[in-house]
Formats: sequence, structure tokens, C-alpha cells
Amino acid sequence: DTGVVDDHEALSGVETISTSTDIIVDGHGTQMAGLIANTAGKNNIKILDVDIFDEESKYTTGSITTTADAVAGIDYACRHDARIVTMAFGRHGYDNALVGKMEWAAKEDVLLIAAAGDKAGEEAWYPADYENCMGCADITKPDAETGDKEYIHAPGTQISVADLNGGFIEKSGTAYSMAISAGTAAMIMCANSDITADEVAEVLVDTETADGCVNAYKAVSKALKGKK
Repeated sequence: DTGVVDDHEALSGVETISTSTDIIVDGHGTQMAGLIANTAGKNNIKILDVDIFDEESKYTTGSITTTADAVAGIDYACRHDARIVTMAFGRHGYDNALVGKMEWAAKEDVLLIAAAGDKAGEEAWYPADYENCMGCADITKPDAETGDKEYIHAPGTQISVADLNGGFIEKSGTAYSMAISAGTAAMIMCANSDITADEVAEVLVDTETADGCVNAYKAVSKALKGKK
């Protein structure tokens, strides 16, 4: 993402390793890290933030990255023992280089999770729509989904997240749905350390609520029952 301000209260008590300090206007990287950590349980996980965005673009309201930087970021995370890689970026248009790196990461037993995007339309949104990725959408805005892929859903509207000015702020978007899903996936892995990335994805889907929302209680319960 965009870096992490690891002394924010949202990350109090969490072991964080960051490649840069979050300076983006809205503190997106810190928001993601804090939400993941608070969903999963702060004492259970480590957060590795990999900054893949152009430095100058982070001072504006939007951040810019390249395929090369995204590929390098996934590679860095995986080679530093990440079990879950979250991707809050995206665009329309298939990218062979990114697909290849994600296929490699999946073979390394890494769970890849991406935001499904916030704009309605039939055109696919990548990386969320790639085969080796779990796309996450906002349960409160199913009409905002893109492409043909079935997504997992989590809350994504008016979510309380870290504010770089201190305290918390409410934000909306599928990135927040992704962070909650990733935190739930981390809980599953904590409950059953032998579980594979594919099995985690299956547990998340199999334990969804009737309307298709992640269900942390059922997911962790199922993971515990399957523990070897």
C-alpha cells in the first residue's frame, strides 16, 4: 500500500514492519493496516507494509503505481514470509506480468486478496478478477461490482479507520471490505496453522452469511474443527 505510520493508536500493540512512512493525503496504508490488525486481533499477527506507490503522487488525492512496482511488491512480501497479500489498487485491463507473479505467489501458498473496485460496470477489474485472487466487494453496495467474477463480501461503508491527524475517521470503499476479509483470513490461519491458502479461501466462502458476507465466528469455528 502507501506505507504505515506505525505509532498510530490503531496499531498500538501490533508488530509492524514498513518499507516507508505513510504520507498519502488520507493515510490509506495506515487505514488498511489498522483495520486488518483490529479485525484479526492485534496480538495474533504481524503487519508487513510494502509501499508500491510513486512518492510524488502520494501528496495528492490519488496514488499512482506501475505493473513493475506491483510485481516487485508482491515478490518482496512473499520472500519475507507473508501468508496473505492484500492489494487495494486496481484498473481495467489484463496484465500478463502481474498475472504471472500472482500465479507464482499462489504456488507459494500465499493468499491473494484484492479490492473489487468502487465503480459499477461490466468491465472486469484487476487484480480482483484474476483467477488466483480473492476479490472483495462491499456487502452494502452489490450493484457497484464489476466483471463476471463472484466476490466475497464484507462491510465497506462508513468504516471507522485510522486518521493520520490522530484518532479515527469514517471511510467507505471496497478496500475496507478487503481489509476486513484479510483480517478474517488471518484469524483462520491463527486458528489452524496447518491450513493452506486455498483452504482458507474455501472456509471464507463456505461460511458466508445468507447474503454473502464474511462470518468470522463461523469461519474460525470451521478452521478449528479441521485442525490436525
